[in-house]
Amino acid sequence: MFDKPSVVIYRNFLLAASETFIRSQTEMLQHFIPSYVGLRFIAGLGLPKERTLIVNRGGLLGKIGEVSTKLRGFGPAFVQQVKNLHPVLVHAHFGQDGAIALPLVKNLQVPLVVTFHGLDATVRNEYAEHSLTQRMYFRRREQLKHEAKLFIAVSEFIK
Repeated sequence: MFDKPSVVIYRNFLLAASETFIRSQTEMLQHFIPSYVGLRFIAGLGLPKERTLIVNRGGLLGKIGEVSTKLRGFGPAFVQQVKNLHPVLVHAHFGQDGAIALPLVKNLQVPLVVTFHGLDATVRNEYAEHSLTQRMYFRRREQLKHEAKLFIAVSEFIK
């Protein structure tokens, strides 16, 4: 058994160089074992490989898996990998990521916390035509409002 409970830190793209705050906050957790879960790695910050799971491992199949996950949710094998972490909570950074993580959270049957950092709270619907992630966010926004257990805003303006 685990000494500490596990939490999933969810970000669609793990992790941009500008997102040092996510890694710093995560690695400072003292009462939880954090794991990073997302759609794919991007050039940016290094993460501990033993605590990182991604859908897209490269190539055409990876890209197909990523798009399929955005549209339909996470595949059973990936969900099982995340279940094996025994998370007690999923913390998604950015509203769009929370929307993409909804099917995973439903399968895990754990609470979802979503932190809104800026653009995710202020983006207009017209922007959705440029991005599948944005379209899925707008499509799932109402569901996200009802299913997330907690929203964190980084400022009064974002709140």
